[in-house]
Amino acid sequence: MLRLPSDNYKNMISINDVRKSYGPPECRVEVLRGVSLKIQQGEFLALMGPSGCGKSTLLHLLGGFDQMDSGEIFLGENAIHQMNDQQLTRLRRDTIGIIFQFFNLLPTLTAEENIQLPALLQGQSAPAVRARTTQLLAEVGLSQKADKKIHQLSGGEMQRIALARALIGNPTVLLADEPTGNLDSESSRNVISLLRELGREHGTTIIMVTHSTEIAANADRCLAMRDGNLLI
Repeated sequence: MLRLPSDNYKNMISINDVRKSYGPPECRVEVLRGVSLKIQQGEFLALMGPSGCGKSTLLHLLGGFDQMDSGEIFLGENAIHQMNDQQLTRLRRDTIGIIFQFFNLLPTLTAEENIQLPALLQGQSAPAVRARTTQLLAEVGLSQKADKKIHQLSGGEMQRIALARALIGNPTVLLADEPTGNLDSESSRNVISLLRELGREHGTTIIMVTHSTEIAANADRCLAMRDGNLLI
């Protein structure tokens, strides 16, 4: 279980001199070159930059999907860089919500079943999960689509279901990787407005990767990355 920051410790995430590279020694590619960053509890942060600048790599490290070469990442008071695979899996399950560009919804399940699945895997009681799902469907404006299969939903509706799924476990941190990359302009604005609204309502810390300056403008803070460095 995540140990939250104390009243005197407002940084939800602390990233200290993180470095990451890929490839064999003779042609090693540096993707992150000593990134340091503090993200406050409840903050909505947007990361921008061209493809290959390191922003998605940083997001993957925050989620514990990859290992850094050196440096430190603290989520609350938990040292991600010191966790083993089992600990990281538990941290993601209990603490981190994730929204993907390509939705990653299961086509054989209904909208509400897709939302419920992570909470059921957490071991939450079925009645509590059903009640929470009903609440989230109402919050994302899709109560009437609860029993629809994924192929019966529009792209914007699928991303709203993905957002509800990411929130079902009451995550402390939400990682959003190009959440509007496959949506039209109107759907993008609707999803980001909803993301911001629900993030504030639930007190969730949000880190979003995006190419869009219009989308990034909805965040509390926007940082640019280039060549593996933060431009601050």
